[in-house]
Amino acid sequence: MTRRWLLNLILLAILGALLWVTVHEPGLEPEQAELPPLTGLTPEQIDTVKIERRDQPTVAFKRRGQGWVMTEPYETAANPMRLDSLALIAQTSSHRSFLATDADLAGAGLARPGVVLHLNDTVIRFGGVSPVDGRRYVEVNRKVHLITDMYYTDLVAEPAAFVARRLLPEGAHITALTLPGLRIWQRNGLWTAEPPADPDNIQALVDEWQSAQAIKIRAGVAGAGERDAITVQLDTASAPLTFSIVRREGTLVLFRPDPGLEFDLGPGSEETLLELPKTTPPETEDEGTPP
Repeated sequence: MTRRWLLNLILLAILGALLWVTVHEPGLEPEQAELPPLTGLTPEQIDTVKIERRDQPTVAFKRRGQGWVMTEPYETAANPMRLDSLALIAQTSSHRSFLATDADLAGAGLARPGVVLHLNDTVIRFGGVSPVDGRRYVEVNRKVHLITDMYYTDLVAEPAAFVARRLLPEGAHITALTLPGLRIWQRNGLWTAEPPADPDNIQALVDEWQSAQAIKIRAGVAGAGERDAITVQLDTASAPLTFSIVRREGTLVLFRPDPGLEFDLGPGSEETLLELPKTTPPETEDEGTPP
């Protein structure tokens, strides 16, 4: 009986020691009930974002009004949802942190980080993933943190993935549109077409263009495809936007030479964006066979 009690005491002491080591892991601050944020920045304070990626192009953005614009490698409107998501990194929870030595940085994959994220003047370096809990090592001001690994895939996406999916700028309105075989414009607030068309059908076509969004955006190659021209005049610009048709069959793909991107508008888009709606003749009552 005494030997059994002694064995139980030894096992209890070992379990207690393991628990202490787990909670007080050398060099690591323990997890807290309310986890601290990664940085002191709030998403609303962030005006500039730059992502440096190893073996990939740098992408950079600036906040403009209520939205974002990309400044590198393209100059165009940026996808606001993606940029708002990146800004949230500033306040993501730090699950563990410790002051880093050079050896610590190397072990965490931070000696040569895969991504360096600049949020205003704050620099966040992204390293490897912890084999223990799958969290990502990041370094801010020589302090290494473990954060939930939910941002890295977005950070290493192709530059075109950060471009706004809307074909036309937010808040701009069409005043004239030239398509293959069709030209429409506004005169005294009314739509006119050449060849002539029903004003309601013209408005329906304009509405399709106003709300058009790409399902996929990619880098384009000048000179590829059919290259029928499309011009869109907006009330917010003196010069029209120009597009050219790369592909029609199955899905409409448009190339915009500035900034050099292709917009895939999805199945059925050729009919809705290149053609006036077909007017359905009114139904007539069947009067039967005359006597």
